[in-house]
Amino acid sequence: MIEIKLKPGKEKALNNLHPWVFSGALAKLPKNLAVGSLVKIIAHDNKPLALGHYCGDAGIVIRICSFYPDLILDKNFWYQKFDSALNLRKSLCLINSQTNAFRFLHGEGDGLSGLVCDIFGDSASINLTNIGLEPVLDYLNKYLQDNLNIKNIYFDNQKGEADFLENNLSFKAHIGDGQKTGHFLDQRDNRALVKKYAKARRVLDTFCYSGGFSIYALAGQAQSVISVDISQAAINLVNYHVELNNLNNNHKALTRDCFDYLREVAPGDVDMIILDPPAFAKSKNAVERAARGYKDINLQALKILDKNSLLFTFSCSQHMSPELFKKIIFAAAKDSKRNVKIIHELTQAPDHPVSVYCPQSSYLKGLVLYVE
Repeated sequence: MIEIKLKPGKEKALNNLHPWVFSGALAKLPKNLAVGSLVKIIAHDNKPLALGHYCGDAGIVIRICSFYPDLILDKNFWYQKFDSALNLRKSLCLINSQTNAFRFLHGEGDGLSGLVCDIFGDSASINLTNIGLEPVLDYLNKYLQDNLNIKNIYFDNQKGEADFLENNLSFKAHIGDGQKTGHFLDQRDNRALVKKYAKARRVLDTFCYSGGFSIYALAGQAQSVISVDISQAAINLVNYHVELNNLNNNHKALTRDCFDYLREVAPGDVDMIILDPPAFAKSKNAVERAARGYKDINLQALKILDKNSLLFTFSCSQHMSPELFKKIIFAAAKDSKRNVKIIHELTQAPDHPVSVYCPQSSYLKGLVLYVE
């Protein structure tokens, strides 16, 4: 096995069980090392530290798969990973008669850096960003078939459709032809909270994509729901899901730029807004510009909400810290001259577990604000 040595003092992250190695930590990179190669990482004093896959010479250069450097990575090793992930989901009671869609594998959160697998009924959507795990996919495919009765497996950009239930509401995932793996499973519990508070409210769901929040609001007996997204394909999905769940009353879907639309709504016309935009900050360098975008949409939302309203606001930008997000909301609230209270702090659903050794695996942050 190829050994890669770290620079002096660069072993701290691995000693702390962080699953990433960056290029700046390497003393020297072997020539002609193929992407995906299994390598053994050793400290500058030649002490073996971990096993990982080489991912290229920029950014995350090695993704760790085991902190036992002498372990044999055979079928049993990978099946133990899969068993552990499935046991967690079963213990969370995520697989039941009312919900048959969940994240089965969540990368670093399940000790499988660079591998994500979502389940939608009898279909699975797999996304791989660690080419070193490609040989493991044969094991994964067999495991899915034998243990989860999966009939259809879609890899990365392969397109397919899958019907599924989420909290007894019906959806269709458009795998490989939309956002994420076909549906935003990470917002499942937050959607349920929208349903809880939606009764008799006038709801505006911005950046709605396939309408998950809108469907829950309608199921929660909202007085009215307006779904807005710049994508016509997304709006078509919203309308499909409304029809699928027989929730046709009091719903309107608009193909509009959400930034523009928020400026056009008359103050007092709505008393619940959901702001769930795409990631504004996809790199550290984009955080400052993203902060301006988040402040803009939150300020506009706070200006138009009626008295005694609710604002569900989110950021899925990994590089946006919860502390910075709160500061942005504070600035927007101050400029809006509204009395604003935080009543919930939200995060990703528990089938998207966060490794305590890899804080970067926590990416979704949200606040529910009461606006007087």
